Amino acid sequence: MVENFTKHIAQPARIFLILGLIAGVLLVFLIPPMQVADEWPHFYRAYLLAQGRMMGEGLGDKVPCEIHRLMWETDGFMGIPTRGPQKPGEVIGFLKNMAELRIVERDRVYAPFSTVLYAPVPYSGMTAGIAAADIWTNAPLLLLYAGRLGGLLLALAMTYWAIRITPFGKWAFLLIAMTPVLLFQRSGITADSFINALAMLYVAYILKSALDPNETTGNLQIMVMGLLTISICLCKQAYLALPVLMWAIPADKFASPGRRRMVRFGLPLLGWSAAVLWAFVVMRINYAPMIQGTDALGQLRYILSHPIEYGLIMMGDFQVNARKYLLELIGVLGWLDIPAFAWLVYAHAAVLLTVSCADHSGGEAPGWTVRILAAIALIASLKIIFTLMYLWWAPVGSLTLPGMQGRYFTPLLPLVPAVFCLPGRPGLFRNRWVKTAMVAWALILIGDTLFRTFDHYYF
Repeated sequence: MVENFTKHIAQPARIFLILGLIAGVLLVFLIPPMQVADEWPHFYRAYLLAQGRMMGEGLGDKVPCEIHRLMWETDGFMGIPTRGPQKPGEVIGFLKNMAELRIVERDRVYAPFSTVLYAPVPYSGMTAGIAAADIWTNAPLLLLYAGRLGGLLLALAMTYWAIRITPFGKWAFLLIAMTPVLLFQRSGITADSFINALAMLYVAYILKSALDPNETTGNLQIMVMGLLTISICLCKQAYLALPVLMWAIPADKFASPGRRRMVRFGLPLLGWSAAVLWAFVVMRINYAPMIQGTDALGQLRYILSHPIEYGLIMMGDFQVNARKYLLELIGVLGWLDIPAFAWLVYAHAAVLLTVSCADHSGGEAPGWTVRILAAIALIASLKIIFTLMYLWWAPVGSLTLPGMQGRYFTPLLPLVPAVFCLPGRPGLFRNRWVKTAMVAWALILIGDTLFRTFDHYYF
């Protein structure tokens, strides 16, 4: 019986799908409306996309009054972020009242929200969920939950696919996907839900193309990589360095030099061009300074004219805020108002690093080419994230960077196994006790996330 369980059930992808679906659905309905970070502006964006509205008006757009009312009544009842726990009965009563709201399309109000600058790609699942629910209901609260479920199901599917195809580090990918911040985000309306799953799938697909001896890079594989590259580049410019990893695919995997050049040069340029084109179009239509006193072009001129000083500012910020970023990367939920126990964050970081070093499940450890390219993509992405935040959120020449959060680094976690996986015993993670320990730790992470969510909002 134990052997049968190990063979048919205790596989990382299946375990993720089962546990991720159960925990995800519970969180979808356990988390009160608008309590995932930036959920209300993402809900506005997803709803308007479901209505076929691609562009906004300035740094915002007109939304139905009832959609806006759901946001401000939630803020009035419990706060955004929440002012403190609410009695479960009162929350249920509030949700019943909100469920009676009905959208009147002719009544719209202009609302500012910076997510209007986002491309439609990261809202695919949420938009589909809202559009499907819109067929039978015009209640904003039900559309919110439908958007959450749509985003959850798509993120689960992409993450499941990633764990299935990665040539090594399957258990590491599972534990990354079970990180409390990712669990929480996956159940809300936020672009991060899609981006985290897509980044994992993108890294896994490239690693499979590079390391699987049975995998060849033909026309179909190139088309899939092209679609994934365009998608990841359109999600956020912060992850434009990830296509560098495609250079890890050996030359003998390609049927011709032309295909090799297409993958190594053509696909990254295609993705970067799509990102630049979207930014050019949306900035011409929608751009306005996000924070009073900021000047992106002036900040860029400062960086180019003071590269050493800017490098020192970046290094100093990471040195001062490293602990804060680690806590936010792994365990701080909500609007950064549900902190994890420090021991849990450090324990999960240690487990992730240990498993990433030792997990060869699916195949052998990567070679130095893969490690170096993954490290380059990781470091370059960190610099790009910091630079983009510095451009848009800090006054020109500022010595500090307000607004930076550790959760912005979550899409980079799948690179960790590629950087740190070491040669060793391929059979270690075939041991059922090791597998049991991995599942137990995943359950601890899920239990912690559910407990903290319930405790914060209801007791």
